Amino acid sequence: FWPGIMFSLLATALYTSLSFSLLWPDLLPLGLTGLLTRDAFILAIGFASSALSQFHKTRRQQYAGLAWESQELRQKAEDLAITDQLTGVFNYREFRNNLIAEFQRAQRYHTDFSLILLDLDNLKKINDTHGHLAGDMALKEVARVVKVSIRTVDKAFRTGGDEFTVLLPHTKIGEAEKVAKRIKILVCNSTIF
Repeated sequence: FWPGIMFSLLATALYTSLSFSLLWPDLLPLGLTGLLTRDAFILAIGFASSALSQFHKTRRQQYAGLAWESQELRQKAEDLAITDQLTGVFNYREFRNNLIAEFQRAQRYHTDFSLILLDLDNLKKINDTHGHLAGDMALKEVARVVKVSIRTVDKAFRTGGDEFTVLLPHTKIGEAEKVAKRIKILVCNSTIF
């Protein structure tokens, strides 16, 4: 802000006259005050130009930082739109999109895919007996177990209050059964409390 004003004042003074009374002596180097000679005025113009250049460089850096923050915020918003906040797995909306895409891919390339549907039978009992915080812990633990039990190309979704779905691309039914059994064993052996 100040370098821009200083540069404007000095440029205006250069246009009208080579000597003028300086309004803000503390903005010039070496405390130049009073009437400026031609050499001092050129020095002041150089200082103002340099300060203005530094000001614009700083401003460009600030704008670049804001653009980066904006991009990060946009990415976070996109992630939140497709992720279940409690468990960290994908949500039902993302499940629908992925299921349609995987179905179309399987039809087009004549490949298999499988779905594993998980329903937690006693979540209501856990909530009633131990409270909703305990129920949330149970959901988080199931999601964790599912995530460590599947391949990186597979996707886990929370499709309801106590329901999870796993989408397994390029997977035949026999392989999907093995994954489902592994998940069941790990969930049954988990200690939540």
